[in-house]
Amino acid sequence: MDHFVYRNGKLTVENVEVEKIAAEVGTPAYIYSKATFIDHFRKIQQAYRELDSMICYSVKACGNINILKFMAEEGCGFDVVSGGELYRVLQAGGDGSKVVYAGVGKTDAEIVEAMRANIAYFNIESEAELENLIQLSVKNVSSKNERLKAALRVNPDVDYKTHAFITTGKKETKFGVDIERALKVFAKYGNNSAVNLCAIHVHLGSGGKTIDPYVEAVRKILPLIDELRSQGHMIEALDLGGGYGADYESDTVPSAAEYASGIVPLIKDKGIKLILEPGKSICANAGILLSRVLYTKQGGSKKFIIVDAGMNDLHFTMRFISSGRHKWIAGSYLKSDPGT
Repeated sequence: MDHFVYRNGKLTVENVEVEKIAAEVGTPAYIYSKATFIDHFRKIQQAYRELDSMICYSVKACGNINILKFMAEEGCGFDVVSGGELYRVLQAGGDGSKVVYAGVGKTDAEIVEAMRANIAYFNIESEAELENLIQLSVKNVSSKNERLKAALRVNPDVDYKTHAFITTGKKETKFGVDIERALKVFAKYGNNSAVNLCAIHVHLGSGGKTIDPYVEAVRKILPLIDELRSQGHMIEALDLGGGYGADYESDTVPSAAEYASGIVPLIKDKGIKLILEPGKSICANAGILLSRVLYTKQGGSKKFIIVDAGMNDLHFTMRFISSGRHKWIAGSYLKSDPGT
């Protein structure tokens, strides 16, 4: 873990002993490393520096509002999937023009709030959603010169080679449309006066460990963009979503630079903006849950450890940390934060 290290037998985060934090605030406690978040974000920025790119941290990965605040201060964009997430981003000082709004079930109220926030793009999952967005735009956008921007989510039919339940880039998934259908969607809606359908969104899944699926997806999508442009559609952006490998264990997934080495050469001369939605690859090893051991109990050949954190807090592998008179448990990954 980048900024969590042992010094003289004691776990520290950015040179602060976690035992001292526990003594001050009590346990259980979530502890985040701001330096780790920012370092991961900057490495992604640096990897894609040759391109016109927008890095949008995926709020669902860890939506603690203080984290959103310092990510916004760093100039980060945000990927949201609900009105609540958008509200948190705006409260944290996030720039609406750097927000992309995904999700298959946006309500009318959520869409209208996103319109008022002047977000960058609505990621559209279906014709029905696009029709609704057009109708809401006609009713709620006062100036005809203010066209909303939308990205059509396209499934490139790429095998992400991860668990079936978190693969989203195949034809049979509930998200988006296939490449052939995408042409029909643009033919029918691409020239409407209310919503500017000007981008393509792709999301392959979560938990990948190689760059190959992304390279394959880009190679499949670029001919679609060329075809759409030849038909007069101004495609300005390609959103490659998230799902990039998270470094739970050192050197088990590609780095940001390695992902970029496969993606950048394919699109750097295409005159297109690249949007990325990293989540776990930014926050995966940037936080721990600190908990005090209350009791131990022997059950047959097994020893059970009772801690002061609830089961709702412990959705990840635990490891013991011993220091002096106290024993602590710290998890190697925090997926989400239950409060602010």
